[in-house]
Amino acid sequence: MADIFENDVNNYQKKKIGITTFKKSLAKFIADTNEGKPIIFIIDELDRCRPNYAVSILEQIKHFFSVPNIVFVLSIDKKQLGNAIRGVYGSDRINSDEYLRRFIDVEYSIPKPPNDLFYKYLIDKLNFDEFFQSPERSKYRELIDDKERFLNTCKLLFNNSEVVLRQQERILILSRLSLRTYTFNNYVYPSVYLVLIFIKTLKDEFYHKIVNKKLSFTDLQNELFDLLSDSVTDRNRREIMFIEVYFLMFYNNYKYEHHEKRELYERGESFDDKDKKLLIHSMFGKEYDPEFLSTISHIERANYNSSSFSLEHIIRKIDLLDTLKA
Repeated sequence: MADIFENDVNNYQKKKIGITTFKKSLAKFIADTNEGKPIIFIIDELDRCRPNYAVSILEQIKHFFSVPNIVFVLSIDKKQLGNAIRGVYGSDRINSDEYLRRFIDVEYSIPKPPNDLFYKYLIDKLNFDEFFQSPERSKYRELIDDKERFLNTCKLLFNNSEVVLRQQERILILSRLSLRTYTFNNYVYPSVYLVLIFIKTLKDEFYHKIVNKKLSFTDLQNELFDLLSDSVTDRNRREIMFIEVYFLMFYNNYKYEHHEKRELYERGESFDDKDKKLLIHSMFGKEYDPEFLSTISHIERANYNSSSFSLEHIIRKIDLLDTLKA
């Protein structure tokens, strides 16, 4: 036991001498070759690395590179890195802020941009206008408003939620890639299209229930309401109700064969809404049924294609990359 202990002490002393020698050599090298200017290392997204690796990097920076004229700039999500530190040491009681102060001398926080700034920047950067505003697509009057609907849905999804910037970027990149599989005269139904990609990206279980036709109408409405309820205002409720109705119609066409399709209402003797009886209530509650029925009627009158359009068309487009990966 004494021999083992002595060997460990000797090894520790050798390592300590080695680190000291390394740091002196590194400081001399910088002073001799860099004209007194600092060398700056930028480490981005350390918080996204494997927790053990992230903590190991921090320790090595501290032990090996704490020499004059070497500066490390760490671009991190401090909250996520804190979670990684607690995970590595197996305790929620560790004060991650105190731990990080051992390594970080000066800290700056980048303010979160206004809610509508980042997604508008991405829409411009990813050149959505190439599709939505193309001369060929502009020839079809019923498709002219698609970009406006797309922007309104972005506002709905991103303005009143906790969707982080990386998630917004992922959603819009997938949206843009999928649009490349559409021809210029294809119906997109931007609100349904974008909400479905939103679900695929952030609510994987919900998405697979849709794809596998596992939801009843009520289940679908409940899941949609949970997803969108934080964004509901008196001004946009009708807009969200349009999304609800489109989802119900397109899911109905997707889940059932033509002769098995479920009706959303019973027709009376006339085509007037007063002679129609709803067979399903709005996800907002029974008191909104008149508005719900008028929304259904408006969509049926304004867009004949909606009666036969299926969610399958959109699912195939947005799952294209999954197929290529497989």
